[in-house]
Amino acid sequence: MKTITIVSKDDENKNEDKNDVINSVGISATQKCGVYVFHADENKVIRLIDTPGIGDTKGIEYDKKNFENTLKVLTNMTI
Repeated sequence: MKTITIVSKDDENKNEDKNDVINSVGISATQKCGVYVFHADENKVIRLIDTPGIGDTKGIEYDKKNFENTLKVLTNMTI
């Protein structure tokens, strides 16, 4: 099995993704929607869409913001 770690190109600390909170128990990990593109082969592209979960620990209003952000990202995504 191969493990892939995804971080932003401009992160100062290349071992940490600022979109994820993984050290805090009870806090949602993914903070905002993100799209990660992998070129698997010459004619194959894999798009991983990472979204915050439903039932965010910050409440229903944050869920609504997460849905809006996810829809905005998907609408603006190029194929």
